[in-house]
Amino acid sequence: MKKSNILSAVASVLIVVWGGISGLASLVVGWFLDFLLAKKTNDENETPYFEKRQSETIEQMARTYGDPDDIIIVNATRANETDGAVLVYQKERFLVAAGVKVHFSDVVEITFHNDQHVYAMPDYVVVITTHLKDHETICLSAGQDVEWAGNVVAEIKEKVKW
Repeated sequence: MKKSNILSAVASVLIVVWGGISGLASLVVGWFLDFLLAKKTNDENETPYFEKRQSETIEQMARTYGDPDDIIIVNATRANETDGAVLVYQKERFLVAAGVKVHFSDVVEITFHNDQHVYAMPDYVVVITTHLKDHETICLSAGQDVEWAGNVVAEIKEKVKW
């Protein structure tokens, strides 16, 4: 065997062994960093967004605020949930949308927009913009019909009449 072939074989073995050791070390460091970062993010975000959603029914809201003067259905599939309907109290001049009590004077704008995502059916969202610090925008899913979303916005605007 020639000297150059032996040197090539030894160099190849060293590269493989050294690459394996450095790869293993990188893997261990990566696992350690992932463990540290995952622990911090889990402590910060104990409750995911979807668990914070209101789960009260219209009946519970009516017990809290009294019988509404009108109920505007925003999404027929969620009509009994707080984010599927708007309770209007015209005598007291406030509405309850997504479980949030909003006085008519705090309403800035009522509109809707298309919240479509790539490769999905269009989903229209009714947006109520307010002066409230905690709830500057209240978004209610209106379903996939643009005419329905427009009619819901018109009906809410008619009831609020700034």
